[in-house]
Amino acid sequence: MATNRQILAAVLVKWAQPAIGQLASGKFASLPFFEAANNKVRSLGWVSPSWSLEAELMPMAGGLVKAVAEPAIASMLDKVPDELIPQMAHGIVDAALEKGSLTLLEGRIEFEKEDLEELKRYLNYNLPVTAKENYTVITDSPAPSDAGAVVE
Repeated sequence: MATNRQILAAVLVKWAQPAIGQLASGKFASLPFFEAANNKVRSLGWVSPSWSLEAELMPMAGGLVKAVAEPAIASMLDKVPDELIPQMAHGIVDAALEKGSLTLLEGRIEFEKEDLEELKRYLNYNLPVTAKENYTVITDSPAPSDAGAVVE
């Protein structure tokens, strides 16, 4: 049976796959080898001018991303008690939804509300939070009749 940390890692990788693919594709395109290979194949006339080797390789990279990213994410969560992971994950997504977006890496990556709603849906399906009674923190002093009154 999978642990909550393994489930969360799988959910995050599935959800982030389009963004990971886009980032990886951009990185590949900037490598001299890919640029030279793209130019050579295009110059031979075998493909259209918009063809790219990295676009052809990205569907195969999904398995690699899953094999590398899931264990890495799960290991980052090692210090979090497994039973707290659903509540933590939902809390982070709920806070981001309230804000309207989630930005990472100093704003280089931004997940919009629609992206976060998709993640919330994945969490609801795969890592639901069990309802617990929440404690409400008292912020004002209670009325004198309520504060520590002893009824005899």
